[in-house]
Amino acid sequence: MSEDLQLLRRYAARGPDAEAAFAALVHRHVDLVYAVARRTVGSPAQAEEVTQSVFLDLARQAGGLSPETPLVAWLHLVSRRTAVDAVRREKRRQARETAAAELAAGDERNESRAGWSAIEPLLDEAVESLPPADRTAILLRFFQNKSLREVGAALGTSDDAAQKRVSRALENLRTFLTRRGITVTAAGLAADLSAAALPTAPVALASGIAASVAATTATIGQAVAGAASATAAGLLPNSLAALAAAGVLGVAAYESNLWQLREAELDVTRRELAVRTAELHRLGTEQEAVATALRQARDRQATLTRLTGDDPAVAAAIEAWLQRRERLRQVVATRPEFDLPELAVLTEDDWFEAARELAHDDEAKLAEAMRTLQTKARNTLAGQVGRTLMRHVDAHGGALPATLADLARAAERGLTAELLGLFELRRQGSLHAFAADDWLLAEPVARAHRLGSRMYVARRGAGTEDLSEISDAEMRRAVRAFAAAHDGRLPVAAADLLDHLTTPPLPATREALLAKPAADFRPERLRPLLSGP
Repeated sequence: MSEDLQLLRRYAARGPDAEAAFAALVHRHVDLVYAVARRTVGSPAQAEEVTQSVFLDLARQAGGLSPETPLVAWLHLVSRRTAVDAVRREKRRQARETAAAELAAGDERNESRAGWSAIEPLLDEAVESLPPADRTAILLRFFQNKSLREVGAALGTSDDAAQKRVSRALENLRTFLTRRGITVTAAGLAADLSAAALPTAPVALASGIAASVAATTATIGQAVAGAASATAAGLLPNSLAALAAAGVLGVAAYESNLWQLREAELDVTRRELAVRTAELHRLGTEQEAVATALRQARDRQATLTRLTGDDPAVAAAIEAWLQRRERLRQVVATRPEFDLPELAVLTEDDWFEAARELAHDDEAKLAEAMRTLQTKARNTLAGQVGRTLMRHVDAHGGALPATLADLARAAERGLTAELLGLFELRRQGSLHAFAADDWLLAEPVARAHRLGSRMYVARRGAGTEDLSEISDAEMRRAVRAFAAAHDGRLPVAAADLLDHLTTPPLPATREALLAKPAADFRPERLRPLLSGP
């Protein structure tokens, strides 16, 4: 078991040495996290904030991290995402405020080579693009200053194999940079990474983070929460002062919590402003969309009149097309199995396209056209909900909504409460706490089984998942869930995964899964599913 994993487990156990274990983790990796944040956000002060946020995320998730994923790889990925979010929030703030200060004032970059200034802004994106094993090798070799023997031990390979993997990863990084217009040799890149990839974090940062995490997880949390509640009534300073006087909080903790809660109040104000700005933008967009639709309708009517005025055959063809479109609408009105709320998101173009080749009296073609419309509507709706979720997350500092009502405030035009009600929340907390494939919202299982597919929204995208087969993403989620529930152990048969599927399978799908050969469950086939975002 690696030393990182041992420290994580000691901290997760919340024993008497938990704080010391976490402090050791911070001191081991603070330079890596700070370096990634610094390259992305530019400002040393903001890089420190990102670093603290990443380690707080680590503290919250210490007990749930996969033992198969090297901590250094997890920290790099979360640091990158958190820093990118911080940059986006800062850009939005600058756009709203009329007198924004320079984000990176006083930031002096310590560049080791003439080409480093071009490489540095793209480095973390390039590292993130590598396959998991290559990414881990690069992070260990150049971001943690490990020897090739140590890299090989961490990857379970020999020194020579580690050297080859590092060389291949460097070549992949060089190719990535070349495509971005930066010419560099693999040897030059290795020299740059060795010299400048890991700037030293401020001396006090690691100790400050460890103390902050200890304060966050200590038993005084309830008392601080009570003080936070008092903030809403304007009683914050007195509440914290009373706690400090009683010996619950020291002077440093009092000042720290006072600063944090005032920052929280300011953050709430910023979020409210962002929501109101988004609402104004949405109303303006709706008005513009209505005007555009009217113009398009007039243009189509004029075109139709021009095309049909001279040719009776064209007029007859268009009339038949209109009748086929109306036939589809009649089917929806008279046959409940085809009438879904999701159809409300379809456009006139969608209906006309479905009716293009439809034979009026062909029942099979009619049913096929309706199923196609249903699928398009469900995918379109999932996409709308996904965009709405991302707007909410952007406006709330990366936080997922607590209720569907919270999400409705960011909804785009046409996304009604009824349509949002077709989904249920599956995750709460920070967006960055979840893998790219994890479903954040999804359609209830019973309804999905009736329709044969399930609408979902994940960080990677949104759409529908066919329930007649087990997708690669669903297999990856199930394997990860099994490993998390069994101390990192991999499943050995299909039956092991049944209780860990996101959606309980249909009978035929269950039989197909159970019929998979044993070769599909060999460790070398399943272990890659545990790594990556």
